[in-house]
Amino acid sequence: MRLRFGNEDSHRHGTPSFMIGESHDDEPKTHPVHPITLRFVSKGLESAYLTEAARERSSVLLCLFCFDILTFIVRTLQLTLGYRAAQREWATFLPQIINMALLWTGIYCINRHSRKGHGKHWAAFQEEALLSATVALAVSVLLLNLRKGSGQDYTFACFFLISATLLLRVRWHLGTACLAMPVLLVHSAPLWGSGLPQVLPQDAEVHLTIAWALGALVAFLADAHRRQMFAKVAEWEQAGSSSLGIAGTQAAQRIVSA
Repeated sequence: MRLRFGNEDSHRHGTPSFMIGESHDDEPKTHPVHPITLRFVSKGLESAYLTEAARERSSVLLCLFCFDILTFIVRTLQLTLGYRAAQREWATFLPQIINMALLWTGIYCINRHSRKGHGKHWAAFQEEALLSATVALAVSVLLLNLRKGSGQDYTFACFFLISATLLLRVRWHLGTACLAMPVLLVHSAPLWGSGLPQVLPQDAEVHLTIAWALGALVAFLADAHRRQMFAKVAEWEQAGSSSLGIAGTQAAQRIVSA
């Protein structure tokens, strides 16, 4: 891979960019992208990438949905077999089932809209923003529900801050912006009189901030790598179609000349 910062079109229109892809001396095959958001300057290529990302994300969401179903089946068996106080647990368990059904129905509809939107930026933005905000809200609730005996569970929040944007195939800047909410919540807890600082272990705020920054870095690198691979595949497909077209033209010319 060869990186080239800037191109004639980007400088002419005042848009900073750099180039990713294969570059040869006779015919440079590079694709300019924005240096921060990594968005392809070519709208057609960006739309195709967003469509492919939504298609890949659907399989990840399916795995998460199956995991949710499995956990609820286990809890249902525990309640049915009487390992917990049935009435009190069912009173809190049924609303959770309803909330999960509504949440996954909404996620499915938005993902379907994004996949059938043929790379429309607004449809992709809606899906990625909803998923990132949902994870950020879940992490915030996890932190707010910590007690003195469970303060060490903030490490689960660190795990989500590092891996959520990467696993969900969300564009790195959207996921990073939404996941800043739990970190800001922890740092602002003393301002609104929360007891969270007394619950969390020492330096937990620093660990959460480092996890958020590390997640942003990993998501940036992964997004750049995926876009590089996508650009290469697009080049190969274009080169293959051009070769087939040239071969067909030559065959037709030989038939006519014969």
